[in-house]
Amino acid sequence: MVFVVMATLLEFVAGIALVLGLYTAIAAWLTAAFMLVATVSDLKVNKAWMWTKGGCEYPLFWSICAAVVAANS
Repeated sequence: MVFVVMATLLEFVAGIALVLGLYTAIAAWLTAAFMLVATVSDLKVNKAWMWTKGGCEYPLFWSICAAVVAANS
């Protein structure tokens, strides 16, 4: 439950910051790090790659996207 609340708050605050252009690099790096943690925990729990089997490629994709946004801001 703690992870769900943290994820909700982080994604909401980071999303607002990215949309408004406030602290873009910081928000994107925090999102990238959080999504990387989600990727690792998802891989450890489900032991699958494809999303149809509960895989971890979706959070990994968003982690990479957030890192690209952070690197370009």
